[in-house]
Amino acid sequence: MWAFQMGRAAALVALALAISVVEASAQPAVPRADDGADANVFYGETPGGAEDAPVIVFVHGLRGHASDWWVDNDMYALAHGAGYRTAFVNINRDLTRNDADVGGNAAELRRVLPIIAGRFHVPQFYVVAHSKGGVDVQAALLDPAVAPLARAVFQISTPNHGSELADWAFGPDGALAESLGLRTPGVFAMKTDNMAQFRAMADPLAALAGTPYFTMAGTTFLGNPLTAAAGIVLSDLTGGAVNDGLVARADTRVPASYSTRLGGVATHHFKTLTGSLAFPRIQAEIERIEGIA
Repeated sequence: MWAFQMGRAAALVALALAISVVEASAQPAVPRADDGADANVFYGETPGGAEDAPVIVFVHGLRGHASDWWVDNDMYALAHGAGYRTAFVNINRDLTRNDADVGGNAAELRRVLPIIAGRFHVPQFYVVAHSKGGVDVQAALLDPAVAPLARAVFQISTPNHGSELADWAFGPDGALAESLGLRTPGVFAMKTDNMAQFRAMADPLAALAGTPYFTMAGTTFLGNPLTAAAGIVLSDLTGGAVNDGLVARADTRVPASYSTRLGGVATHHFKTLTGSLAFPRIQAEIERIEGIA
């Protein structure tokens, strides 16, 4: 009886190990930069049989990093599992987190996006951007030489009209904003007056270019200490408008002439880029564009 129990235990251990091996093998390899190429562009593993599959380029947001899409985030794994080829841009070439203005970030994107297209030998790709990264992407695509590369752009929690929180951060309550880490070049760029100027320039050009944009917005500021504190301030500044802790839902929208709203994501700003929350909507739109039933 004892030998049977030992044999059964050994079998269960072997089964558990086998399952863990299968699960581990199902995870794609961590994205990496090509040897001798740009160190700030990471390429995901190509799914089996997907050598000609559509490409998705992911762009991080304010204070973001390329790894935000695969560290503690299933976005990359889901995209890979769905059969897409992937690239991830780290806007700072030194691989630090980015907190710069729109102009400098757009210039770097204008540089690397054609490189990514050439690397995959594709005329177009899809772009998924989080937070301010969505503004940086749109600014890059105002260049007529770069604009045709984007087949569609997906913006997640992007402050397309800026954020009243940025206005507050650079107002009389600057000391408190400083303590929250909000008085930075990247946040300054998101002041509503700065973004009003950007929208006046970008929206007519985007409508003319015809690239479809899809927007999603976070719907709660709870669940993170910074967004919980900032969300209360933002709610007061906007008369109780729904916000994700950094961006009011209404501020994520762009004109319906070239965009579609994909709805709210029920989490705070720093989690809206989570694959399980956002990727199914992205995939559905890509499949529709690609004509996949």
